[in-house]
Parts: sequence; structure tokens; C-alpha cells
Amino acid sequence: MLYVYAVLASAPRGARLRGLAREKVHFVNGGRVVAAVGEMARAPRPELANLRAHDRVVRRLTLATRAALPVRFGSLAPTADALRESLRPRARALRRALARVANREQMTLRVRVRPAPSQPQDGPGTRHLRRLAARDPRASAEVRRLLDALRPLVRAEEVEPAPDDTGPGRIHHLVDRGSVARYRARVRRAARALPELLVSCTGPWAPYSFAGDGV
Repeated sequence: MLYVYAVLASAPRGARLRGLAREKVHFVNGGRVVAAVGEMARAPRPELANLRAHDRVVRRLTLATRAALPVRFGSLAPTADALRESLRPRARALRRALARVANREQMTLRVRVRPAPSQPQDGPGTRHLRRLAARDPRASAEVRRLLDALRPLVRAEEVEPAPDDTGPGRIHHLVDRGSVARYRARVRRAARALPELLVSCTGPWAPYSFAGDGV
């Protein structure tokens, strides 16, 4: 079977890559897009070591080409022909997504507003609505100020709300390659000016949050 790592606009020239099982990575032409795959006897287990190895392959593919759409861990195709058949109907949408991420990287913010003490007069309905609003980081004026400071460097944005009112939400930004240092500097300056926020910044990553539905 074929294990799928990423979808590319074209196969990188001269790339010699090994997959998470040390298999040779090769490329399946799906018409207007190309899939980077490895041959495996069975699906890899969803273990941390395999997840990290998958990410390493995706990162190398991203560096070897102008644009790569990461495919979620564990994506398989029985044959090259079956993979081609699954890619062709979505080639146009995949090409649009590839154009969006070309020469760009993903940065991820984990952001949360420090909780304010509840007021005695707040009823259970008010407290419930406040908790729901806290799950979307953009509901906060302070977070919006942070995002405004980053806007000149951001080419696209995806928001992952907090799973509950105790954890941080995630904001994923697509930025041009070469602008990561400036992005981090703006995050640091904005965070110093907004002590109400708890902010962490990670990346650059492959554009996982901008890959759409993948394969």
C-alpha cells in the first residue's frame, strides 16, 4: 500500500528522501498535482515517534519545493491508480491551496486572556456566556489588538477555538518565508504591551492548518 505524506505542485528535482519507515519516498502524478508517497506493508501506529517522523518528511518536502500541502498522518491508498483517481477530481481545489501556501510557512499562537474574577452579581447565564466567549480567542479586545499588530505579516489566518474555557485557543497564521523573525518580534512586543494575555508562539511549521481536506 502507499502511505501519503503531502501533495505538491510538482516533484522536486533530485530529492532523495526516506519516509518514516525508512522507505524511499517517490512521487505519483495525479494530473495537475503530485503526491509524495512511500510503500509500506501496513499502516504505521499513531505513536509519538511515528508522528514526529511523519512531520520530518513533510518538512523536508516543504523545503525541497515551493509549495506542499501536508496530508494527515495515516493516510493510505491501495495503489497508485487509486490515488490518482482520488486526486484528479480535486486537482483544481488542490492547485488553489498550493498557490495559497507557496513560499509560505505556518506560525501558531496559543493565546488566552487571564481570567477576570467573577462578579457577585453575575448570574449563571452570564457566567456561561462568558465561558463560551473565552473559547474563541478573537472574542477578546486584547487578542484583536495582538492580531492587528501582526496583520501586515499575515497572509491567511485559521482559528482553532479552545476545547473548553480552561485551555488556550490557537490562531494559525500563514506568513512569507523569511518573515518569521519579524513575526516573532512583533508577537513579543505586542505581548509586553498586553499583560492581560497569555501568549506562546511556535513555528515555523509546514502549513497543516491551510491544507484543506487533504487526500
